[in-house]
Amino acid sequence: MVYSTFNLLCVVLKLTVSNFFLQNSNRFFESLNAISIRLQGIILTTFIEKNWMLCVILSGIVIGLIIYYRYVKNIFQQENKALESRIEQQKQELEKKEQEYLRLKNEFLQTKEELLRMRVKAEESDRLKSAFLSNISHEIRTPMNAIIGFASLIEDPETTEEEKAELISLVNSNAESLLILIEDILDLSLIESKQLILKPENFNLNQLLDNLYSTYYLNKKKGELELLLNNPLREQNLQLYSDQYRIRQVLSNLLNNAYKFTPQGTVEFGVKLENNHLNFYVKDTGIGISENESEVIFNVFRKSSFQTKRVFRGTGMGLAISKKLSEILGGRLSLKSVEGQGSVFYLSLPLEKVKINELIPQQKDIKAAGVNFENRNILIVEDEEVNYLFLKKALKNTKAHVEWARDGQNAIDLVSSKENFDLILMDIKMPVMDGFEATKIIKSKYPSQKIIAQTAYARPEDEQMINSAGFDDYLPKPIRPYYLYNMLKKYL
Repeated sequence: MVYSTFNLLCVVLKLTVSNFFLQNSNRFFESLNAISIRLQGIILTTFIEKNWMLCVILSGIVIGLIIYYRYVKNIFQQENKALESRIEQQKQELEKKEQEYLRLKNEFLQTKEELLRMRVKAEESDRLKSAFLSNISHEIRTPMNAIIGFASLIEDPETTEEEKAELISLVNSNAESLLILIEDILDLSLIESKQLILKPENFNLNQLLDNLYSTYYLNKKKGELELLLNNPLREQNLQLYSDQYRIRQVLSNLLNNAYKFTPQGTVEFGVKLENNHLNFYVKDTGIGISENESEVIFNVFRKSSFQTKRVFRGTGMGLAISKKLSEILGGRLSLKSVEGQGSVFYLSLPLEKVKINELIPQQKDIKAAGVNFENRNILIVEDEEVNYLFLKKALKNTKAHVEWARDGQNAIDLVSSKENFDLILMDIKMPVMDGFEATKIIKSKYPSQKIIAQTAYARPEDEQMINSAGFDDYLPKPIRPYYLYNMLKKYL
């Protein structure tokens, strides 16, 4: 209290004297300050000597307050750092969540777009499948209507022999069309399920092209349409090793299309050897295909939508099957076309995929007039009576003795009781016991017994399954008489 009063008096004295001695006041103030500091020291020393215990206590309190302040400050700093760390961590988590949100948002938008595309594609697929089923129904009913109608006319007693011959030819033609349609449906099913197996064999290139030319020249000749064959490799007489059936199928599909879409002009097909590739081609002067449709014409169920006054039959499977078959053969099917001018389809097969071998003589077809199976016993195992009657009729002029078993068990009984059949024609799918089981039992008892499968399991890829079942050979249904005679001649 005394010390504070003294300090206040010194300040007042400084201010009062400064008002009177403004001039030359620097030295005066220096002297006055020195006196003031000295008096403060004397008074403070006196105060401390008299009140040292209080000073110690006050000093301890001050030191304690300083230590406590620093302690609290340190705690606050640590908590502040921890809080800042948590804020930064939460900020980073928010940024990650924001990025995740943006990623999910983008994925959602992409998924939404993909679903929309899939929806459009599915709707288009449904539309195409509906159109395909409608076309299939039409394509089946058209030849069936002709077959049933012409067959009825054949039965008409007023129909002349000449008219009957013409009607029979029309029935056969429509039956072939129906068979081709069924073959296409089965092929597409095998291709889509990746179960189609190639059956490579030796065949002559010239014979393949000549047979195609004869078939289309005789069966599809038109007054204003010319068919040309260009085969510069004829002199080389090339013998190839590949799946002749599938190559012929592709070329037949291309020729069918060329004839279908070429009202007049020319259809030309042939082969060239270029850049280690065997290049088949089919060229026409028909209606052509637009550039947009050229990209999708090989898709399943697609048909050209070129607008003409004529409605073209077809299911839209031919080119799709041909494209897939060309890839399975190791080659490529391509197209060049100008709308309104015509098209050229190319089937290109690498030489390493079409091995060239030495020429192997081809077996000639045999007709019933040149076959004599007299004193030969043939057992026909068939559950369908109409199929048995067909085979019996086909074998009538061969003078063979024919017997009939209606199922596999009946066949086993007949073979066991007679043991004198030179050959068995065995159906596969039958009631009681199928052909596989019957053949297995018969072969176990009579290993030398010749058994030929005659079955609607007629795909080339079925041959391996049939051979592994113990059959000596097989005839695919529908059975053509000359194939039957060739087969019997081979084993009798």
